[in-house]
Parts: sequence; C-alpha cells; structure tokens
Amino acid sequence: MNTVRRGSMRVAGLVVVCVLACLALVLIILKFKETPPGPGVSAVPLTGPESRRPSNDPAAPPAAAGGGAKAPARGQAVDRDLEIQVIDAASKQPLAGAELSINMQGGGGGNRKDRTEQQGRAWLMLPPEDPKYLSISAKLEGYVTKRMDWRGEAIPATYVLALEKGTTIGGVVRDESGNPIRGADVGLLFPGDPSGGRSSMYMTEGPFKTDEEGKWRCDVVPADLTNLSLRLSHPNFISDESFGTTPRPADAELRALTAVSVMKRGIVLSGVVLDQGGKPIPGASVAQGADRFGSNNPKIKTDPDGKFAFPNARPGPIVLTVTAKTFAPELKQVSVAKDIPPVEIRLAPGNIVKGKIVDTAGKPVRGAFVAADTWRGNRSLEWRVDTKADGTFLWKEAPADEVLIDMGKQGFQSLRHFKVTPSETEYVITLQPPQKIHGMVVDAEGGAPISSFRVIQGLAWATPGANAAQPQQISWQRDYSSVSGRDGKFEMESTEPYPFRYVRIEAPGYLPAISPGYKPEETDVTFDVKLTKGTGPAGIVKLPDGSAAAGVDVVLTTASTGASMRNGVLDGRMNGNSPMVKTSDEGKFEFVPQVEAFLIVAAGPAGYAEVTQEQFKKSTEIKLLPWGRVEGKLLMGSKPGANQNVTMSLNRPYEEKAPRFWIQYDTNTDKDGNFVFERAPAGDAQVSRQVMSRTTARYTTSISTHTALVTIKGGETAKVQLGGVGRPVIGKITLPKEAAGQGWTLGGGISTKQAEPPLPKGFEDLPEDQQREWWKKYTETPEYKAQMKNTRHYSFQVADDGTFRVDDVVPGKYQLYLNASDTKGQFGEAVAMGSGELTMPEIPGGRSDDPLDAGSFEMKAIKRILVGDMMPELDLVDLDAKPLKLDAFRGKHLLLHVWVASSTDIPTVKELYEAYGKDRLAIVGVSFDRKVEVAKSFVAKNEIKWPQAFAGQKTNLYQVLSLRSFPSYMLIGPDGKVIARDIQLTELKATVAKALGK
Repeated sequence: MNTVRRGSMRVAGLVVVCVLACLALVLIILKFKETPPGPGVSAVPLTGPESRRPSNDPAAPPAAAGGGAKAPARGQAVDRDLEIQVIDAASKQPLAGAELSINMQGGGGGNRKDRTEQQGRAWLMLPPEDPKYLSISAKLEGYVTKRMDWRGEAIPATYVLALEKGTTIGGVVRDESGNPIRGADVGLLFPGDPSGGRSSMYMTEGPFKTDEEGKWRCDVVPADLTNLSLRLSHPNFISDESFGTTPRPADAELRALTAVSVMKRGIVLSGVVLDQGGKPIPGASVAQGADRFGSNNPKIKTDPDGKFAFPNARPGPIVLTVTAKTFAPELKQVSVAKDIPPVEIRLAPGNIVKGKIVDTAGKPVRGAFVAADTWRGNRSLEWRVDTKADGTFLWKEAPADEVLIDMGKQGFQSLRHFKVTPSETEYVITLQPPQKIHGMVVDAEGGAPISSFRVIQGLAWATPGANAAQPQQISWQRDYSSVSGRDGKFEMESTEPYPFRYVRIEAPGYLPAISPGYKPEETDVTFDVKLTKGTGPAGIVKLPDGSAAAGVDVVLTTASTGASMRNGVLDGRMNGNSPMVKTSDEGKFEFVPQVEAFLIVAAGPAGYAEVTQEQFKKSTEIKLLPWGRVEGKLLMGSKPGANQNVTMSLNRPYEEKAPRFWIQYDTNTDKDGNFVFERAPAGDAQVSRQVMSRTTARYTTSISTHTALVTIKGGETAKVQLGGVGRPVIGKITLPKEAAGQGWTLGGGISTKQAEPPLPKGFEDLPEDQQREWWKKYTETPEYKAQMKNTRHYSFQVADDGTFRVDDVVPGKYQLYLNASDTKGQFGEAVAMGSGELTMPEIPGGRSDDPLDAGSFEMKAIKRILVGDMMPELDLVDLDAKPLKLDAFRGKHLLLHVWVASSTDIPTVKELYEAYGKDRLAIVGVSFDRKVEVAKSFVAKNEIKWPQAFAGQKTNLYQVLSLRSFPSYMLIGPDGKVIARDIQLTELKATVAKALGK
C-alpha cells in the first residue's frame, strides 16, 4: 500500500515538473517572439512545429488558399507563415517526409532544408515584407521533383505542391562497335511543371552511372517526355558539352528501357606549353571551349615537361585557352582532325592591370567581384578577384590586348563589359547605386489608390547605327523581374544595367501604363500613374464536344512579345514575355486589358485553337479542334535512318506588325527510322531531317535537309516519308590555294531551280509595304503552293578531302551552292564561295543506290580587306554608270560610306563633310539599293554633295568588304592603307578626328 502511494506521489511530482517546464518553454517562446533578433541571430527561424499556425493539431486539415485572418497592412511588423502542403497529384493525399529545399533572398533569408510532417505540411516563417526571391522545391522518392519560384510577386498564405509519380525510363550506352560502356554518366534535363500560369522551370536528375552492361535507369521523370534531353559523359569518349548534344533516343525506346545511345571515341589532341624562350611550363591550365560559362568542356594541366593531351577531343574547331602563374594567357584555335600534329603554345610574361572601384561619393568599395568576360571574341578566360579594403584590384597575369571585364557587389549596379588593357595607370571605376523606380498608381477618375497591381520590367537595347540613342523593341520580363504593388505604391530595384529599362503597370479592370525608358545612371526615378478603366480579353475554352475545357493553357501574344508552341505544348521558355494563364474548372480565362493587336492561343490534351483579335470580338468562345498526328519514316538510301533528329514546322508567313507565334516540333527516329509527332495542329507543315554542323568553335548549327510537305487534319493521322527515293549524288570540291592548312568549315546544298515569280510591272518602285503585301497574296496562290510542293532542298557537308555525297535526290534540275567559313572568329566569316548546276535524270524503277557523279566544282576565295591592308581598286561606277576610281583620292584620308536608302546616318556624315571635306578628308558613298533610281532619289532628297557609287544587289562587293550591316564605314589613309573598319556610328566622328590629328 505504501509502495503504491510512493509511486503515485513520484508520478504526481513528475507531472508538476513537466507542467512547470512547459510553462517555462512557453515564456521563452513568447519572449523570443517579442524580442527582435539581435546581431548574429537569424531573422527567420527554422521551420517546424514551433512556428505552425493556425493549428498545432497534426490532424487539422490544410488551410484553404487565401483563407485565414485579414492580412496585416504592408510593412507592419508581424509574423507571417507560408504553409506548404505536399500532395500526390493523382490521389490528392498528403505526402509525409518530402524533402523541401528552400532558398530565400531578402528579409534575412538563406538556404535551408525541411521535411513535411504526417499531413504533408511544413511551415516557413516569412519576414514582414515579401522577400525578393523565394524558391521551394519538394523531392520524394518515387516522385518527380517540383519547384515553385516567387520573384517579387505577393506570397500567399498557403501553397500546394502536387507531386507526380515518376515514370521509369532507361537504356544502354554503347560505343561505335556496339560494345557496352561501363561507368558512363547519363544526366537528364526536363521542363518542370508550370503552376499558376508561370513558365516551366527546367529540372535535372542524375547523373546515373551505367553498369557492366552499359545500362542506366531513372524512375523519377515526368510521364510527358516532351523536351527531355540527355547529357553523356565518360573520360574515354567524347563527352557532351551540354544537354542535347547527343541525340535523344525515341520515347518508346526510353520507356521500354531499350534506348541505345552511342558514344564515340575522339581524336588525340596533344601539345606543349612553352615560355618565349622555349622552356616548358609545367602546371599550366589548358581548357577547351570558346564559352566556358555553364559548359562541361574538358580542362587539364600540363605535365613537368609542359606537355598535355586530350585523348578524346571532338573533331572540328576547338578553342584552347592556356593560363599559368606569372604568364599572360594565350588563346589558340585549332581544327581537330585525324593525325593532327601536336600543338605548340607559347606564353609571354604576364601584364599588369590595376584598378580601383569606388561608389558615387568616391569612397572605395570593398569585396566587389572583378571577373574577365570576353577576350578575343570568346568567353573562355577564367579570372576573378575581389577588391581589397581600399577598393583596389590587381591583375598580374593579364593578356597584352583588350579584355572586357565585369564588376559588381550587392547594393550596387553591376558594370558589364568594361574595357581594360595593361597600363601603369590605375583604372578608377565607379559603381552606381541600384536603379530604383517607384511611384503611386491611382484610379484616373476618383484618384483612389489601386489596391493590387503588377509591375513588369521591360528591357531594351540601343539601336545600332544612326539611332544609337534610341531603344529597340522592348523585351518584357514578365516572369522573372516583376513585382507586386499594393495600396497604390510600388518600388522596383534593379542591379543589372541595361541601356533602357521600362516598367509596365497592369491591374485588373484597367488599361496598362508604360513608363519612358530609363538609363542606368537614372538611379532614383518616380513614375506616378493614373490608370484608366478598361476590360481585358476574357472568354471560355470548350472541348471539341462542347463541354468546358478545364486546366488548358491559354497564351496571349502580340508583335512586341511573341510566344511559341513546342511539341504541342505552349513553351514556357518563349512565353515568358507573353501573359499565359490556365482555364478554370468552367473553362474560363481572363487577361488584363491590352493596347496592342493580339492573338490568343489555347492548347491542352484534347486539342488546340488560335483566334485573332477580330475573331475574338465576334465570339469569346474558343472551341478546341482535335489534334492531328503525323507518322513518318526516315530512310537514308535503302537503309533506315536510325536515331536521327527530325523536325516539323508549320508554315507561317512573317508580318512585321502582326502578333508573333511559332510552332515547332522535334523528335528522334527509332532504330527502324520511324518517328511520330503527336498533338499536331491542322495545317500545312514541313518535315525535315536535321544535320548538326559545328560552324565555329563556339557555335553548332542545325541544317535542314530532305524536307517534305505534309497536310495535317484534326483527328486524323498523316503519313510522310523522308528519303528512300531517287538516287545518291557524289562530287568533289576544288578548294582555292588560300584554304591550305586553314581548317575551313565546308558545306553546301542543292535546291530545285525556281521559275522567276510573275512580278507586276513597276514592282521595284513600289513601297516596301506594298511589295510585302504582293508577296503575301502571291504565296497564297495555287501556282505558288504547287511550286513549293515540288521544291526540293538537300544540304550536305564536305569531307576533309573535298568530296561530298547527297542521298535520295529525286529527278530534276538543281542549283548547287558551296560555302566555306573560317571558324577562328566568334561568328565565323565566309571565306570562299562556289556554285554550279546539275541535273538528275529520270531513274528506272524510281530509285537506285548507284550514285550519280556530278563532277568537280570550284570554290573561289573571298578576298578580305583588313586593317593595315592596301585598299584594292574596287570595280565601282557612279550613279550615272561612269567609272569611279578610289585611287583618285590618294593623298587624302578617305571615308568609304556604305549605305542603303533606309539608312538614317546622313546627318552625322554631313557633319564630317562640312568639318573636313574641304581639307584632308574625302568621302565616297556606295549604295547597295536594288535600283539606281532609288539611290538617286535618296541622294537628291538628302542633298548629298560627296561622290556616290552604285553597287546594287547583284554584286560580290558585299563579301569583299566583309560587310555585316548597313550603314558601314571604312577609313583609308592617304597612302591607301585601311586605318579602321566596322566603325560604330557613335565613334565615327572621334575616329576620323583622331586620324586627321584634330
């Protein structure tokens, strides 16, 4: 009895202790909530049960979106929680144990991890003001990872992340002989699931290692494999520099785990790094890649003898960037080919660049980053430092020539592409404060503040040429740079400088307002707005059977935004500038009021529709049309074209002022050459095989060939075949002597010879808008459509020995063209051209594997005129067809002004003529207009007094002068040598004055 009593008393004592402990804990928590965080204390406590609201009951249902107590006034110092609910997308059941990765910028945020509790919930305490950026991703075994971003938008009280159960895909990686490759890394990239009308964020999974049999597997990709791409990597084979370099196998093969990816062995690229005296430099870094930002290009160190070797370099042009301590970097472009000899690279001593970064008050900025961006047209130089306490930085290993560098620090505007060259003089560089645009937004009628609105950032670049001070078309950053305004107030802060920045104010029930363009130096801007009431496009989308279409993507595109659909899905990557929403359960949608002509496009699993603004005015009901389907087969000669890229695009004539919308499809053939395009809209489409071509060390392009037309009808399957007909064509290219050892990239094509269009009399004299209208009507005629249906185009690449082969050429008369480009530059320069004709005769039986030898075709080099060269005597005539000789102006500086009638730089050239035309400067204009009458009219209208030549449009002078755009300028010295070329209009007067010693 006493024992029981003592036990009861002991239990009672423990209860009392527990109660007191709990009370103490409550007091501590309350004290914590009342006391603002001091130095070193996080302003945002860890998530978890301690911060839960409105209930600590694990069985309580998740709060409804938008529910709860009335939100406090903006800026009021109160705690706010974001309740995150993770559920199964299909069953809607909560998912416990999902790992949450949270990244918050602003408001004392940072990176952290959390997990959902039994009811699939977690809580995040938010600062009083919404953070500038918040990202939350949810990951759970067996499910597709999902992420949601807020970038300046108002953050809700609750948010549901619905996770899709993962789909399994896989395959095998083999070498060119069919042997399995063990230990290959397979990375996957696929679009995330867009929510609330936002654009998709791309997600990655892997890499997954292949096993002994070369097999790999992933269980957590979305069921929709649209736009999924792979990246393969292995030290003993050519590895992908980026996702999508290796063609992706067909969807069916990926799902069946039988997809075959082939990795090829590369070419050994070896060399040695020496100093100027020929002494080896050990430990030097040798990096491949013309643009190393975000790439997967290889990089190695030289051995004690200064030697290096890349065992599996990709054939074609490659940029090597070499750096070493105490030495200046060197950049060398090589064309990797079989039996390439070792490369020798010599480094000179390093050069010094000194700088100091200050704020607008002249005070030093400590801890600002300084990094190389572009050097010799490439982004391959990896150098970065932070400024010291006195704001200084020192680069002891700079190259001898110009480098564009970037600088920045939080709390300042970044500075991009600042030009530096080695000098004893210290650069003093001023960082501007962030650009802040703020203001009041009120109702134009009553003056009441607008309670809620959206502020969208617009970016524009300077127009090249005469209008350099004017902005180009605005690019609206709808998804990633918008902020929310409340109670009539807004503020947008930007740290990335652009030539012009705009804001666009949008509010439901009001017409949008657009600010003027603000330059980076305008750091504190007030833009007050009075919004006028208006209604935006609102309607309903219905399924083909007439019922409401819920959850369908709807995008509104204009001439200034543009949108696209890729593989039957409205593409978030392009629609970031266009408003995009999802229909409600009743199929309804609504956009903010518009001031531009628009096109509305709706797309969902059941079908597709697009309506113009005029059609929408007549009826706001949009009915989806059933998708069509295209089945095809690719043959290359008599064999199936396995694992080849095939694209499909729908024909859409370009209209400058019309809303812009692109439709593009791409897929890969299976092992039998079969391919399918699902979710295809009705209309005429072009289907082509794509051939990848590395045109420069920095860029790889895709060439379309063997294009076939197909007509798609809703609810039906159209069939198309590429290749497998006709006969192969072989030939040989004779290269000019200038090509020896240059590693030029060679290519060409053959196209059906076209009849001249029936241009109306006086067509050349019509204004451009009337010419475009005529062409638009002509392309709709039966004659033109029949001609296009019978037109064939075949692209080909040229082997190192000058031979080429084109499979499946059908009978007909063809024009052959050839081109060669020097890949040493950033974009590649055309260095040789050639042309010819061939005829494919009728083939007994319709096809043959016996090739037709088209013979030899000659390419001629294009003579480039570079700075320092003697200016050759050009074959010029004046506007009256009389010879015009440049030699006549020897003894004077000569400005060669190349123009067309749309050029707007004449006032600047006139200033130069008035200032120096009677002294030591001669000016000669060269018109490239289509008719001499157009040039004469332009000269008379603008009262141009200096001599003018007419080149027309049927001349190779464009290539000879290496023209990139109109207008263009070349300055020639009194001795006939070129002093400067490709001069920017903004620098023209200064360049001429400097040459004249003014």
